[in-house]
Amino acid sequence: MRLRVLFMVAALLLVTGCVPGSRGSQSLPPATGSTLTDAPAGQGAGDQSGAESTASPGSGQQASQPAGDTPANGQQPSGGQSTQPPGKTGPTGGQPAGGAGQPGTPPTSDAQPSPGAQPSPTTPAIPRLAILVYHDVGNQASGGYTISQTQLEEQIQMLKDEGYAFYRLADVERLLAGGEGMPAKGVLLAFDDGYQSFATRVLPVAQRFGVPAVCFMVTKYSDFDIFMGLPHMAQVEMQQVVASGLLELAAHSYDGHRTAPTADGTHGPVLLGPIRKPQSTLVETQEEYEQRVRNDFVQTARVLSDLNVGIGSRHFTFPYGLRSDLAVSLGREAGFQYFYIGTDQLVTPATDPGAIPRVHAGAPEITAEVLRDRLRKLFE
Repeated sequence: MRLRVLFMVAALLLVTGCVPGSRGSQSLPPATGSTLTDAPAGQGAGDQSGAESTASPGSGQQASQPAGDTPANGQQPSGGQSTQPPGKTGPTGGQPAGGAGQPGTPPTSDAQPSPGAQPSPTTPAIPRLAILVYHDVGNQASGGYTISQTQLEEQIQMLKDEGYAFYRLADVERLLAGGEGMPAKGVLLAFDDGYQSFATRVLPVAQRFGVPAVCFMVTKYSDFDIFMGLPHMAQVEMQQVVASGLLELAAHSYDGHRTAPTADGTHGPVLLGPIRKPQSTLVETQEEYEQRVRNDFVQTARVLSDLNVGIGSRHFTFPYGLRSDLAVSLGREAGFQYFYIGTDQLVTPATDPGAIPRVHAGAPEITAEVLRDRLRKLFE
């Protein structure tokens, strides 16, 4: 009887789930503050493929793979679907990795990009140069060719702000030899005629800004001479300019910066053709013209040599910005190699050394803003 009662009690305990030690096997709701996240709407419990892993560092758990990314082991997610967007090619330019039923292939370190993905080689910009032409610099602007010192300073500051490189004559030679590795945009400050202001005003400004400049001189004139109504540099000032190491001197003819009556009765630059002889109605023969021009080149070259100007003795600016093939040929006989004219264009490696263009910048109406806009248009 007692055994029957004990059996019935045991059976009752089993039915009610009150067996000692069985409580630890029950599922408990997550505690408050758990890192588990709710499934997105429409996603069943345990379907967390789009959720980021919340495992803490050092927990030993693997971070879940974001949806659409190829797992680190190169295998596709279950179902065999490709994780690449439709229509995109793999890293080797073939079909998308891992088509239906195919595992994806992980990219390798030596995989080559497709032809369409090749980065286009960077083409170096062609170096270009604007040779800016000035004449005189005064305390105030006046006439058509004298700018104020303040105007020059403002132009130089603008050129620096715009990122132009400042050239020397040696840089011009290098540019015309090919210009490899030279800046994309440069300027050369060029002052014509040889006025005293190049030594008294341009030199201090150039030293303050740390920029070079060159003066193309009419070499016949020197101490206390007046040329075009303005004082010319004295011999000692020319020497100071050369000694500065910042400013350079070059040629603008010896006595060729003038016009004279020609055979047809008009006036023309004396370096470009036969002219009427002084106090006469006779016109030079072609031979006489060539000898006169040849002598002019030789004389200006001699003056520059005596001043030890260096490579400036290879550079010649034609008066009035006009040249002829014959005059260039005669200049080369005297040792000049680079000839400048005035066509408001830029210099490039393809420029003819016998016709190097320059840009007018030295008029009172050419403010820093006007010059800036003009150069932007030329360099665009």
